[in-house]
Amino acid sequence: MGYELHICKSRNWLDAENQPIAKEDVAKLIESHPDSIKSPTPDQVIYASGIAKELNAFLVGDDQELYVFTKKYFGLFGPPVMKTVAE
Repeated sequence: MGYELHICKSRNWLDAENQPIAKEDVAKLIESHPDSIKSPTPDQVIYASGIAKELNAFLVGDDQELYVFTKKYFGLFGPPVMKTVAE
């Protein structure tokens, strides 16, 4: 079984149905980002984080860890950092 990442507007992917992402937004992104993500590499985590950011959503792992961009010098963003989602 692979480890999966979830892009959702809720901080807990199990609650994603309460804050759905519009089908139109997903359709637009699928056309421009056709790759799927299972057992992601670090590059795929960065890729998925960018998609989540475009949807104004969160990137959440199977164990409820939240991946967020960290701000670096000169206003540039570094790679996503895993943080545990606090209830």
